[in-house]
Amino acid sequence: MKTTLAFLFCFLGSIVITAQHLPNQSFESWEDFGTYEEPTDWNTPNPFTSLASVAVVTKSEDAASGVFSARLETMMVFGGFSAPGLITLADFDVDIISGDFSIAGGILSHDRPVKIKGMYKFSAPFEDSASLTVYNYKYQGDDQRDTIGMAIWYGLPVDEWTSFEMDITYNSELIPDTLNVIVLSTTSESFIPGSVLFIDSLSLELQTGVQVALTNEYGIRSFPNPADEWLYLTSDHFVGQAVVIISNASGQEINRSEWHGNKHQTFVGQFKPGLYYYSVLQNNLRLHHAGFVKK
Repeated sequence: MKTTLAFLFCFLGSIVITAQHLPNQSFESWEDFGTYEEPTDWNTPNPFTSLASVAVVTKSEDAASGVFSARLETMMVFGGFSAPGLITLADFDVDIISGDFSIAGGILSHDRPVKIKGMYKFSAPFEDSASLTVYNYKYQGDDQRDTIGMAIWYGLPVDEWTSFEMDITYNSELIPDTLNVIVLSTTSESFIPGSVLFIDSLSLELQTGVQVALTNEYGIRSFPNPADEWLYLTSDHFVGQAVVIISNASGQEINRSEWHGNKHQTFVGQFKPGLYYYSVLQNNLRLHHAGFVKK
């Protein structure tokens, strides 16, 4: 059994980095619905919160570029409920009785973006953070979809317009058919009112002109995804004296364990919900690298 991993790079041309345009990515276009406005091509909770004379997403002239940005604020509605400032490319629905909301679908896409970028400002009365999540889906029939690409960004309070970027990690070589972006003014489960996020100048970065094939010689796989208490790794071949390193979305190592055999397990129950990455290293050679979501 070879102890090296074969990498095949087939260059079809020079590497070119391009930016894919999201619809209304700089939030210059807005639709007026009388009691509230919506950023064109995006959905928000405004149709529901406007019933309480509240708009959690508004047009702002405080912009990083152009004329407008989107202002998202976590606000109290209907007395006992609070609602986050939220924008999404998918369909948004709210159960008025329970206050629960759901997000489904997205926009048609056949690209594999490698990065999302943007500009933001954020303030919060408590220890809160803003978030942006990217999902790339592949529908498999019967309305069943697989998440094949994902990125989660968390924004801490900043007073000035600040740039951010986050890599999108894929767990499959499939080409996605649906893209969704969700931006939230809070990550608090209780939606504490007062957190305000300004978001502007979003873009997706694509890498084109090169095809890279990575042979997973050991046949390493992980499950479940999302993970709750344990992350399990299996291999088609015996893995000797390897190390499994788990990193958070910022690339910081948070767990390291040894792997010797065909199976490995790591307890992830103590991790906070979010996106994580694992790498399997053997003699300073990375045998496998992938992402997973912690519930």
